[in-house]
Amino acid sequence: MADPTEATLNIPQIAVLLVISFLAIRWVLAPRAEPAPGSSARSATDGPRANPQHVETISQMFPQADQRAIMWDLMRNNNNPAITTERLITGRGLATPPQSFQPVLLTGSTPTPSASRVLDKSGPDLIQRYNLSAKLAEQAEQEEADKTKPKWSTNKTERQTLLQKRREEMILAARRKMLEKEKASS
Repeated sequence: MADPTEATLNIPQIAVLLVISFLAIRWVLAPRAEPAPGSSARSATDGPRANPQHVETISQMFPQADQRAIMWDLMRNNNNPAITTERLITGRGLATPPQSFQPVLLTGSTPTPSASRVLDKSGPDLIQRYNLSAKLAEQAEQEEADKTKPKWSTNKTERQTLLQKRREEMILAARRKMLEKEKASS
């Protein structure tokens, strides 16, 4: 017969031993993960990184947006320029980056030109291009007249003229907003 002092292994003990062995081997062989973006294990020179092409593209589409805010938003949404662009298009704006956010400066890139310099380089503005200078003075009267007019017509030519007027109104409204913005920034 078996000696009662003799050690034996039963099935639960073997299962626990296998699980612990598996976890220990997995921990030893696992690749080392990089520290989280906000952790203190990062070196001082290794700042947050945003894809420079995405930052440049978005800053060209929206010259009024701050490049630092664009980089911050790209970092927050895993370098997805579509999300950042959607925020800017819908008018929600970009969140102000914290003061601790120090992005790596883009090499070989120049600062984004201001909106007024972009207008000077682009040639004639939309007002001149579409011959709308005469309509600037009449805009207030047109808006009141358009409010009383029906919104949509079944006649194709009437719809075309209505759409033409709407395009002109949008251009004039955009110009008015740009001028107000320039006055406010001056």
